Amino acid sequence: MENNIELGGIQAKIQSQGSSFDSRRREVRRRRFQSSEYSTRKRSNNDHALEEESASQPLLLILRILSYHKIRLFSVNPNQRWNLRQALGDGSTFSVDGAELPIWDALAHLRYRNLDIKGPKEKFNFVDHTRISWQHTTLVAYKALVGRKSMDRGMIMQDLITELRVLCHRPLQKHPNFVRLLGVAWISEIDMGYTDDAEPREWPTVVVEKAPHGSLLDFLSSEEFKTTRSSLMAKLNLCIDVLIAIVALHACDILHGDIKCENALVFNTEKGTAENWRVKLSDFGHAILNMQGKGSSGFTRREVIGTDFYSPPELSSAEAVIDVANMKSVDVWCWGLLMWRVLIDGMEYSDAEGHQIDPGAMRALREQGNIAATAKDACKNYLNLHHSREGAALSSIVGILVDALSHNAADRPDALSLLSRLRRASSDR
Repeated sequence: MENNIELGGIQAKIQSQGSSFDSRRREVRRRRFQSSEYSTRKRSNNDHALEEESASQPLLLILRILSYHKIRLFSVNPNQRWNLRQALGDGSTFSVDGAELPIWDALAHLRYRNLDIKGPKEKFNFVDHTRISWQHTTLVAYKALVGRKSMDRGMIMQDLITELRVLCHRPLQKHPNFVRLLGVAWISEIDMGYTDDAEPREWPTVVVEKAPHGSLLDFLSSEEFKTTRSSLMAKLNLCIDVLIAIVALHACDILHGDIKCENALVFNTEKGTAENWRVKLSDFGHAILNMQGKGSSGFTRREVIGTDFYSPPELSSAEAVIDVANMKSVDVWCWGLLMWRVLIDGMEYSDAEGHQIDPGAMRALREQGNIAATAKDACKNYLNLHHSREGAALSSIVGILVDALSHNAADRPDALSLLSRLRRASSDR
């Protein structure tokens, strides 16, 4: 319902007062983005209604979303701020670079004169759309669309639209377990280091807060995590943070669709302890919004699939269709695999005998219905070896893992009940 209200509000605002973006700039960007590969794209059956505009004019819809939510726009001068860039990672839709927040560049353009400059001492601070103040020296992450020639630009623009809609969703904007959106920058393909044979275009690039410790997978393999000899409580808190975010998404009728350690980012809290970490969920390009609006037809594998390695058993078949009632269990399964990896300190997935589980072995275990049993044995052995003092709590923790990885989607508990059980298990230690 919230999503429909948002889209209705966007349309109403456009009809009543028009877009607040300069029409000439929008037209230039539209022409730069268009190419023969994109303009001839046919709509797939996976496109949802609104959907019509996002398929035919995705760039225009992006501008309308930014205008409706009053999202900040930044420019990036490749000769100044952009030379501080640091590659952070790559995904199927986005490549991620770190750099400083480009406030200085923004001040040089009249179209950014509405930045909330407070005074001499805070001369280069700005307040974002959620009224949070950021310094110009803030290190941020630039999530640029992957512009490879082989990819369907229409589809990756759909992913960007989904990403923005989730990050802009009001119940999630200030949630402590979601990465914060600061604004959007327009960056040329040349500045991002790749072009094709067409005229170089500017791409909308999402600007979010940069995680000091990188992804959860990076963090688990870092020297800081290893030398800290993290307690079981610390590891459970990492899992709890991700689960809290999933509960919030599901309450908004949103499926993340690609839960994994690589899509969870680790930040510092203000507790001042040796284990002051907080996980924030990110990467919402594969999310499905307004699941209940699908009706009784269900979702196909193509609509739901995120990363094949982490997909649940019900998505094993190419012809699979998932009932709306079982959709949220997809995130629960993926969270179970994330929990498995956190409990074993980020090591590669392996069975109780230490044999590594590669994609082929994972697929076989999934088809045989043996993932839960394998995870149970592997984690039980590891926890008894490294956290033997925790005693009875270990069986409760492993039990939660096993339930999350139930072979049948209908048998998996929902995220909220898992959260309650995991909190109880962590407090009973």
